[in-house]
Amino acid sequence: MAIMNIENFRAAIGDVARAALFEVVLNFPGAVMAGGINSTFFCKGSQLPSCNIGEIPISFMGRKVYQAGDRDYEPWVVTIIQDSKFIIRNAVEQWQAMINLARENRGAILPSEYQVNSAIFQLNAMGARIKEYEMINMWPSTYDVIDVNWDSTDTPEEFGVTFRYDYWVTPNAPA
Repeated sequence: MAIMNIENFRAAIGDVARAALFEVVLNFPGAVMAGGINSTFFCKGSQLPSCNIGEIPISFMGRKVYQAGDRDYEPWVVTIIQDSKFIIRNAVEQWQAMINLARENRGAILPSEYQVNSAIFQLNAMGARIKEYEMINMWPSTYDVIDVNWDSTDTPEEFGVTFRYDYWVTPNAPA
């Protein structure tokens, strides 16, 4: 058993992943124009996606025994810094309108018309991609309000977009 000291700790830990080193690549459906702006630069934050496997309780003689159930993927949230031309906000609004028009209550019929794949990458200190998650068949379910007030003089506007998707994949892991 190794003696616990700072040198052994540093040797065991090595380099660590840093939360601020990430890249989000948002793709938009072909019918939605994102103005040619690379959304990567306007993404302030997000999360590496999660999922859970449900449980199936089975009762036996007054006790519950659990078996694994279905896999469920949690929504993916991206925080966007608002540009002065509202390019990404407009693109998300157009995307949702494509799914369902507010006035006519109709929209795209085929999921392939409005679903795209997008990804988040964890970067190392040199900027190289060291981990990737690709969200498959993604679409925006909600986008947040943008707070405006006279007290926020040195704060850029930002808003969150919540995306739903079927599942995510990551290289070197079973799909």
